[in-house]
Amino acid sequence: MRILVFALSTFAGAIALISCTKRVERSAPLSPVREIVGTVTDSNTARLIPWATIRVSRDRARKCRLPADQAFLVDSLGSFRLQLADGEHYVCALALGYAPRSILIVLSRDSTRLVVLRLPQEPVYLGN
Repeated sequence: MRILVFALSTFAGAIALISCTKRVERSAPLSPVREIVGTVTDSNTARLIPWATIRVSRDRARKCRLPADQAFLVDSLGSFRLQLADGEHYVCALALGYAPRSILIVLSRDSTRLVVLRLPQEPVYLGN
């Protein structure tokens, strides 16, 4: 595969177009990508939780702890859509005022997952 890069430069009314090519070799085929669609809700009220954080990790020991392999924000409606490679993924949801929760998702051939992460409320203490 060749990648073409173009640069356009103007100097004193003159235009120069510069191009270069670089050959890129693929050593291994890309693994298939699967879709996860989900929501983050309050476990008591079933209300959607907007702007929660979703962390994805392949390491069993990490679960909801940092660092995560990937992190995403849930939208203003409390929903998210992820594209992940085949295999096991620990998906964790965190939001201020809620205890974090994680689940194991196993993605395989021709699979799409619908996920609902229900977070229990957890008080936030300010000050001493």
